[in-house]
Amino acid sequence: SKFMGELEQRNPDSAERIRKLMFTFEDLMKLDTFGIQALIRVCDKEKLSIALKGASDNIKQLFFSNMSERAAK
Repeated sequence: SKFMGELEQRNPDSAERIRKLMFTFEDLMKLDTFGIQALIRVCDKEKLSIALKGASDNIKQLFFSNMSERAAK
């Protein structure tokens, strides 16, 4: 993001500490099937679909493979 880029230039130590605290889609790759399915059940479907548009193909596949065919479409 633009903010993190600016922070990296001005204060690399702070930027690194923030990155370590951030939770990202990549962290979800650590969840098992049951965890992903539980997350899908409680997530706002509209927000999840918007978030997945910017996700990597691996993340998309992880979510789509744990959804019904209808939900994945």
